[in-house]
Order: sequence, then structure tokens, then C-alpha cells
Amino acid sequence: MNIPIIIPSRGRSQLGTTWNLFPQAILYVHESEYTEYSQNLPEKVFGVHNLTNLAAIRNSILNRYPVGSWVILMDDDIKKVGKFTWNAETKKAKSVKMEPADWLAEFIGWIEKADKQKYHLVGPHTSNPLNHDGKQFKISKFIDTVLIAIKIRPDLRYDEVCQIKNGMGINALVVSKGWGSLRLDYLWRESDYHKMSGGCQGYRTPAMEQAACQYLTKKYPGFFVVKQTEKTNWDLRFRPPKG
Repeated sequence: MNIPIIIPSRGRSQLGTTWNLFPQAILYVHESEYTEYSQNLPEKVFGVHNLTNLAAIRNSILNRYPVGSWVILMDDDIKKVGKFTWNAETKKAKSVKMEPADWLAEFIGWIEKADKQKYHLVGPHTSNPLNHDGKQFKISKFIDTVLIAIKIRPDLRYDEVCQIKNGMGINALVVSKGWGSLRLDYLWRESDYHKMSGGCQGYRTPAMEQAACQYLTKKYPGFFVVKQTEKTNWDLRFRPPKG
């Protein structure tokens, strides 16, 4: 299965890391930054847009591909990928770094399996071994849009009302429709979201966090729990209804 990898990027032509792991990926940048990106990364293939809303940017990518196909979206700050091995005696996971090409081949193998089932989202887990419980995968659990594979269908799009937390929205949409998501808990990716400048860090505000939380909890009642964190009182946890 030949699945395109698209990396939306903003303000990180000299900081981004994901394209070093996956050199075949297409970089998707705003027209105002194309010259800068193409000069700093002349060997890369680019897509260009004129949008500012991240959900709209992601949707414009999905709109480019035929119904029934898959697209892998990746953030531009992924540093490494790997898998967990599980020790049944100690009940602890060990984190093992993988070559990106090997990791991607394994990931695409799962997408091929998902394509034959009802699943419309596929993605890995976080890189924290404490989050791994020995299970290979889980169904209808939250898949972070840091790295996510999406099956193209006309009614599966990001909600453009939310410029942030739109990953929460697309997870809730898929589960609410009964389409299913497949989170590969033994595969992990590690990103630099909270440290790297640029990207949404340049415009994300507490007011936007609050508005997104209020909107999503109203649109998908019973799917989210508002969680307090050190940085903001407006964070969400994905807790969809069982069954």
C-alpha cells in the first residue's frame, strides 16, 4: 500500500525534525513561507496553501486524495520512533528505538489490516513506557494527531470551528459514528511539541483552550472530561461512552 506522508509545518524550516526521519514526506507550508522552506530544504517536495486555521489546513490535505485511500499526517517535531517490549514477569515495558523505515513499514502493515476492517483512524502511542500495559493495540482510544493515519471519506474531516484541539474533535467524530479507531499501543513516537518554537505555540492562548473545550464538550456530550493542568485549567481527556 502506497500511502502519502504529509507534514504541515509553520515557522520551522530550520527547526523541524520529522522530515529527517521520513525523507519521502511532502512538506505542506503556507505560501508566505514557501521561499524560506524551499531554500533551507531544497531537496524536499512541497505542497503550498494559503490557509491559517490548522483544521482547515489538514482538511485541505484530505481533500486532495481519493475516497477510500489513506493519508498519514505527521507533525513537524517528531524526533524518534520505536516500540515497547513487555516483560510479563515484571509487568514493565522497555522502550526500544527503531529505524524509521522499519517502523513505518510496520505501521503501514497495520493500516493495511485496518483498511479491511471498519477502522478509519490508526496511530501509535506516546513514548512513555509507563503508559504501556502490554497490550498490542486498543480500540476507540484517543489517537494524537502528532502522527495519525486517516481513511479518506467525504464526511470525515476536522472541525474547522476549533483551531486547536481539532484532534480531539476528529477522534470523537469517528467513535460517535461507530467507524472505529485503532491505536497501536506497542508502537511509539516522540515529539518536541512543548519545547520547539514555531507551530501552534506562536498563537495558542488560554482563551482559545477554553473556547475549544467548551465547544467540544457541548458538541460531543459524554465524550470528554475537562482536566486541570499546570499550564491551563482548560485541557481535555478523551473518555467516550462504552459500547
